[in-house]
Amino acid sequence: MDTVKKTFFILLIMILGGAFSVAGKGADSVSCAGQPEMTVKMDLKECVDYAMEHSYKMMIQQLANDDRRLDERDAYLSFLPSISASIGGQASFGRNIDPETNIYTTTTSFSNSYGVSGGMYVFNGFKTVNNYKIAKTARALGYEETQQLKDEIALAVIQAYYNVLYNEKMLALTRSQLEASQANLELVTREYELGRKSLADKSDIEAEVAEYSFNLIRQRNALESSYITLRESMQYPYSEPLAIDTETEDDASLKLIADKESIVSTAKDRLPAARIAEYNIRTAKASFNSAKWSLLPSISLSGGYSTGYNALAGAGSANSPFWTQMKNLQGQYVGLSISIPVFNGLYQQSEIGRKRNAYRKAKWEYESKMLEIESEVTRAIADMEGAAEEWLSAQKRLDAREISHRQSEKRFANGMISAIELQTNTNLLLEAQATLLNALYQYNIKSMVVKYYSGIPYADQLNQE
Repeated sequence: MDTVKKTFFILLIMILGGAFSVAGKGADSVSCAGQPEMTVKMDLKECVDYAMEHSYKMMIQQLANDDRRLDERDAYLSFLPSISASIGGQASFGRNIDPETNIYTTTTSFSNSYGVSGGMYVFNGFKTVNNYKIAKTARALGYEETQQLKDEIALAVIQAYYNVLYNEKMLALTRSQLEASQANLELVTREYELGRKSLADKSDIEAEVAEYSFNLIRQRNALESSYITLRESMQYPYSEPLAIDTETEDDASLKLIADKESIVSTAKDRLPAARIAEYNIRTAKASFNSAKWSLLPSISLSGGYSTGYNALAGAGSANSPFWTQMKNLQGQYVGLSISIPVFNGLYQQSEIGRKRNAYRKAKWEYESKMLEIESEVTRAIADMEGAAEEWLSAQKRLDAREISHRQSEKRFANGMISAIELQTNTNLLLEAQATLLNALYQYNIKSMVVKYYSGIPYADQLNQE
């Protein structure tokens, strides 16, 4: 009997131990946002790299760049003459002209012909040259558009990543506040049972626990929403788990020395948006020049070679040998043509006017873009400096709140303040912690934007870290 009891007791311990082990693993495998912890956590650089590789916008842009490469190749090859070859065969029945005597006869004949021809523009108002310039500029424009798209994707991922990180940290803070509140509730409950605390004190703590429980749920929802935004910016499939690395130092190295004039000059020279505006001017100018030169005559040169073979069917037909006819029927030609535009309803004059307006528009858009870049740089520097000041102020505020909260907990334990006053102080501490986190992450983002305007793309900044 004792052996049976011992065996049963050992089995019970093994079952309970296994259950607790599974439960523990299950709790560790799921994050607060419903994301499996077993998933490899991605840091900021990995998230940006993933977005670059899987962005559908990038794939579409690459196809557009390939089209522009083909356009440039076609424009370059248009300097060469066009050459074509032809071959034909014909069978005739009934009354036909004898190719040997040039007299009508009734017979069956077969003939075939061979020819090669070519042509090229000697002068077409530099249209070919301008078309090549436009195609070459368009290809360079595509590169800048690709870089601009990369920067936009990287910035979107960076902002979404820091939003997730902020909500992760806020969820942890909210959970810790809830745990502290639950501990206070247990303490006050024991004090109430001993008659040292009133029912009102106990009810206030219960209300505080309920409030923090609600805040925890709301923070979980905010975290889940921020993960959705991050997935969207990364083009990350919803069928796969996603988790980020939250083991980051919540600290900032403040570097507020920013030479505005130097940054503005660099941004105007290197930013993809500035280069795009510059290339648009080049394209518009080439189109305008092409329209102006279209008023001049165009000169083209052409030439060709042809030969053939003819044979009559039927008895008694004497046909010359194939190669003899091929030699005797050879023919060549060379032609030079001049096309002079005289009148076509003033279409060319109207086209010149439109291209002139497009050229002027491109120049004004360039000046507008330069002013916009200067404004963006000025705003980015001001935002970075403001975020740094907010972070320093928030740090001091948090230090003061932590001291105040420790004193409030002691005073509450000694019955010197009510539960409502403690809750108010706790809420102020949580708000100070949230403000510090927000200021820190905002400074990190703003400083990266300033570095971007200084000529360092976002992806390169992450590679330097």
